[in-house]
Amino acid sequence: MTETQDILFNITGQTLKFVCPEGRPSSVTSVTIYENSSDDDGTTESATTGSASIGTLDTTVDAASGVSESNPRKLNVASTTGCAVGDRYLLTSATSSESEWIEVESFVANDYIICKDPLANDYASSDTLEDTSVTISVDSTWVAAKTNVSQHLDPNPRYRARWVYVFNSVTYVQASYFDLVRYKGQHTVNGLDVDRAFPGWLDSLPTYHREDQGRKILAEAYRQVKMDLYRYGKADQLLRNQEVVDNLVMYKANALVAAANVSRGANPDAAEFSIAIYDKEIQHLIAHPKVDIDKTGQGGASSPERVGSYPVWRR
Repeated sequence: MTETQDILFNITGQTLKFVCPEGRPSSVTSVTIYENSSDDDGTTESATTGSASIGTLDTTVDAASGVSESNPRKLNVASTTGCAVGDRYLLTSATSSESEWIEVESFVANDYIICKDPLANDYASSDTLEDTSVTISVDSTWVAAKTNVSQHLDPNPRYRARWVYVFNSVTYVQASYFDLVRYKGQHTVNGLDVDRAFPGWLDSLPTYHREDQGRKILAEAYRQVKMDLYRYGKADQLLRNQEVVDNLVMYKANALVAAANVSRGANPDAAEFSIAIYDKEIQHLIAHPKVDIDKTGQGGASSPERVGSYPVWRR
C-alpha cells in the first residue's frame, strides 16, 4: 500500500519513494510535484533534484525454494546486492503466473534470504526477485523553506508526487503523497512495553511475529491509530504528547492480536473487550480536548479544540 510520507523540514539527504505495484520498471519518465490542491496542469513544486532511481535488488533464484522445501521461509538467490532487512520485494515464477511479495527477515550475503513468512509457492532457478521501488532526492533548498511546511490541522497530505514510468513496454502513471513536517508522526513502542501493559501479550503473538517481538504488528497498530485519528480530523504528526500516542499504539496492538487469536480458538469476548478499551482510550484522549497539538505546523504545542465523539470501532 502507498502511505503518506513525512519529509523532515530542513534536513538534507531525504528521498521520496514509490513502490510500483506492476513490477520492476525499465525506466522512470518523470516525477512531478504539486500541491495536492493543484491540478496536474497547475504550478509545480521545485521539491526534487536529479533523476529518479530504480531499486538496486534485481536477482534470480538459484536453487529450489518454497512451500515444498524443508524450510519454506528460505529463498535461495544468486545475489543479495541491494537487499535490506525489513524491505519487501516481488518474487515471480518464470514459467507460471505465480508471484508473491516477500519481506526480508534476514539474509546471508549472496546465498539466501529468510522471509518473514513461509513462501506460498515453489520457485526454481531463473525465477526472479526484484525491487520494484523508485526514488528521487528531495531538494535541499525546497526542504528548508518554512512556507513549504504542511499545515497540521488538515490530516490530508499537502503534496502529491506524479510518477510516470515504463513497465513491460507500457507507460504507467501513479501518485504518492507526502508532507513537509517539523516532526514525523511515529511511535516508540516495543513488545516489552505492550507486555508490561498487557501481561502475556508476547506469548500470545502469532508464530512468525515472535522473533521480533511483534515489531510489524506494532507498525500496523500505529498505522491504524493514524487512520482512527483521521476520523477525528487530526493528522498523526500534530500530536504533541508522545506518551499518549504510544499508549494508543499499545492498546491497538493488544486489540489486533486478540482479534487475530480468535481464529485460533481464543475467546471472542477477550477480543471484544480489547477493542472496547481501545475505543474508550482514543475517545477520552483525542475526541476530548486533553492532548496538545501543533496548530501551525511550526512545532509548538497549543490547546486542542473539542471534536465530535463517536465510536471508532463499529459492529
